[in-house]
Amino acid sequence: MSFVYIYERAAKIGVQSNCIVIESQKDNLKRTLPIEGVESVIIFGDASLSSSCVRHFMERAY
Repeated sequence: MSFVYIYERAAKIGVQSNCIVIESQKDNLKRTLPIEGVESVIIFGDASLSSSCVRHFMERAY
């Protein structure tokens, strides 16, 4: 299991077809990570997390 650290301001984090999607507003980059290997997401700063992403991680916790 791995940890995902988000340091960028104004990044958007969501879930799409069993992957975590991280979109950078600054550089117009989009990163996709398989969600199975992610234990937690640590956010520093002003990033936004979608409600579907929160729900997905809450369901996995149980």
